[in-house]
Amino acid sequence: MATYEITYEEFRWIIVTTLMTMFCCWALQEIMERGMGMAPNITRAASLHSQSRTESNPMKHYRMNKMLTKSLDIDGRFRIQTRGTIYFIKAIHQLVLFIVSICVFASSPEWFTDHFIHLRADTTFYAPYMHVSASLLGYYAWEVTANRYGRLAWSVLVHHWITAAISAAILLGRFSPFATWYGFTLVSMCFPVFIVLGFRAQFSNKYPNFTRRGFTFSFYYWIAILVLNLSGQVFIIFNSLLYHYNESIHIGFIAIMVVCIFAWLYDDLQLLKALRSFSTHEYEDADILNSENRSLSRNLGGRTLFAMSVLHDVEETGTSAHAHNKTTTTTLSPPKTHNYNVTITAYSPTSGAAEQGYDNEHEEAQLEKRESLSNDDVHEIHKELQMDNPGTLQPSASTSSPDVTDDDAPDVGLNSPTDEAATLAKFDNVNLQDLKDVAELQKDDDRIE
Repeated sequence: MATYEITYEEFRWIIVTTLMTMFCCWALQEIMERGMGMAPNITRAASLHSQSRTESNPMKHYRMNKMLTKSLDIDGRFRIQTRGTIYFIKAIHQLVLFIVSICVFASSPEWFTDHFIHLRADTTFYAPYMHVSASLLGYYAWEVTANRYGRLAWSVLVHHWITAAISAAILLGRFSPFATWYGFTLVSMCFPVFIVLGFRAQFSNKYPNFTRRGFTFSFYYWIAILVLNLSGQVFIIFNSLLYHYNESIHIGFIAIMVVCIFAWLYDDLQLLKALRSFSTHEYEDADILNSENRSLSRNLGGRTLFAMSVLHDVEETGTSAHAHNKTTTTTLSPPKTHNYNVTITAYSPTSGAAEQGYDNEHEEAQLEKRESLSNDDVHEIHKELQMDNPGTLQPSASTSSPDVTDDDAPDVGLNSPTDEAATLAKFDNVNLQDLKDVAELQKDDDRIE
């Protein structure tokens, strides 16, 4: 009887297998997307609409291109082509696992019978078997992170989580022939299906008939390996219950595995429905896959893509701000300037004008400076006064010129001797040339806006 055990040195290499699987998948993705021209296209969602309007069947054209893309941002303004490189790398990984599995089964038939028929728990500690489990753990950890621009369905996420968790449990010594058989059938044997899925995501517009035939084959091939997987799972369950009851496999663990099998089966049936649907699509309309529309942002790296997204947000913000400024300028047109005859009534308190700081001669000098200002200058002064003393200047019909109505008159009226004195004091400190310069600058700003 063969014995199975793992030394400390061998287990260290098993951990290296997990890390090397992640690194090799990452390196292959970069080589394919940067060196082989398989970087995904990125387009605006609005562009898909505009391109579809020119087609004879706009809805069919739009749906085809939308199914070949995924939303890139939360708002759905940008869409990215489905990554064909993910499917190709997955197919390569599965092909390697299939070759390794066949070699293990052929070179160690005794391990095969001990694991699936005799249900010996120590068969878990077989070095090639643990290397395969470590590779599965590394691959699914990479795939979930590599597909960063695509939102995975919950069924796919649960499928990956369960597979990765069971792989980790096997590395910790958990005996699970159910997971072994599932991994051999529905993981390592399904590489042809993912080759066709990658071909659809990358080249289906050039070879539409071949793509449809490939999915027809994949549909029936997937049914075959589903039947093979379920047959093996049923055999292991009955073998355990009838001949090895509560030996290496506890009855509770069998119940847990039954739940996992149904979870796997649900996701596998969803893929089967998708394969049937993909075999009928009109890939001739897949304009998103044209190489001349390829975005340079993926070739330049993710930081450039992030910068493009930020610039797009800034552009939209600037456009909306410009529209708001334009509306404000149109709505709030500069008020008309008019001549106002201001009558000053000197305020004489009982204690005398000298005690209050009012001097008639000084007021006359202020009035002369006031009369020397043009209409534009008066307008600018009143604007300054309103900014410095909001609410103190109110419209007065008695001070308006005869040709101006109450609706047209700006808010520059003077209602009290105190307001008049404050206005004259303000005028006394005004430099006429400064006011003219400010007025010219304001006109230039208005023209720029």
